[in-house]
Amino acid sequence: MRLAINSFFVFLFLTNHAFSQAPSQAKWTIMVYLNADNNLEECGIWDFDEIAKVGSTSEVNVIVQMDRIGKYCVTSPQWTQTLRFRVTKGMKAIPKNASKDLGEVNMGLGDSLRDFVRYCQFNYRADHYFLIIWDHGQGYRGIGSEKRFNFRSTSTVPFKSVSNDETDKDKLYNREIQDALNNPADPITKLDVIGFDACLMAMVETAYAMRDASKYMVASEEIESGYGWDYTRWLGKIIGNPNMTDEEAAKQTVDSYREACESIQGSTYSAIDLSKISLIASQISELADALSEKIDDSSHLIEAARKKCKEFAPEGFGNRKDYFRHIDLGYFCEMIADLNISPIVTNQAKILRKTLASTVISCYAHESRTKGWGSYGLAIYFPKGNDDYINDRFTEKGYEQENTLFPVEFVQKYHWDEFLHSYWRKIK
Repeated sequence: MRLAINSFFVFLFLTNHAFSQAPSQAKWTIMVYLNADNNLEECGIWDFDEIAKVGSTSEVNVIVQMDRIGKYCVTSPQWTQTLRFRVTKGMKAIPKNASKDLGEVNMGLGDSLRDFVRYCQFNYRADHYFLIIWDHGQGYRGIGSEKRFNFRSTSTVPFKSVSNDETDKDKLYNREIQDALNNPADPITKLDVIGFDACLMAMVETAYAMRDASKYMVASEEIESGYGWDYTRWLGKIIGNPNMTDEEAAKQTVDSYREACESIQGSTYSAIDLSKISLIASQISELADALSEKIDDSSHLIEAARKKCKEFAPEGFGNRKDYFRHIDLGYFCEMIADLNISPIVTNQAKILRKTLASTVISCYAHESRTKGWGSYGLAIYFPKGNDDYINDRFTEKGYEQENTLFPVEFVQKYHWDEFLHSYWRKIK
């Protein structure tokens, strides 16, 4: 009994001592999953330097996990492994500055992403968590390797992936991100904001996948400009006001992007309240059902509305061909409502458009992406016809119910795919 009592007091002393020495909880921990193990390697170094112009503070931790390949960029010293940094002002992305050398990590694995987020949340506690997934982007299925505007790419070969890891020849799908951040057997704290510093990710399909992982999502409907976010500008605003709410942080991300890219043709960015995305998905299903009922006698009107909606990333690879079949959902609702296909269709389109307006809490679009695009903040997959769908080199059967390759939950649960297939059969 004496031993047990003494052990208890030793434990109490050590516990209290540990608590007194623990670092105070920050306001924000910003996690940047920076996969430069591909042809964006030089841009990764560039963006790390932008982050380091501001760096972490006692109230804002900036943690970067960076992977390189050493193929597209030479540094001194040259390195190709995966490193973790708590970025401080003036820091350089070199091994001696890393807080952890992980060796070669496959950044195309969901486990790698979850391990990074758990590490940050355990070691850098904060009131708010902001995760940024940095790489190429390609929409509802994943992030690919398309050529960015103003980026001197050495390759225009696309990859259908999120976080394309060239060394490990692997990639993340949106479903992998979703499952990695919502694993009941290995739970993490829900994010306040998830951001995609990547192209074409502001889609209903992506937002629905992220709804349980984060409160807000920030992303672009279009191809991102040049080197992506202006991290010095963006991070400086959070450092300057660490007491900002999660909603304010999401909105200021759009503001920072607007300020950095307002002169760049085709630039867009939006912030989405993910608490409303399930309602959006349900209302899309209701619109899809209403449209499906009118397929036989109004397919020509639906086709007319679709033709008025321009696809994002036109001529995305610079070869006068379109590859991405994404249109703005809000703009399509407006075009459908104007045609008076039926009272039910018109009403459902107007209801959905109104819900979208409250779900997208901040939206920016360069004037070159307004007329014909709308660019109201959320896109959706909608090839013009069956040929476009069959020849879509990126679809990977993602819009087929029988697909088992990281299936898209929005496709599985709602009726948009059923409408599309019935529509394509009718107009081909």
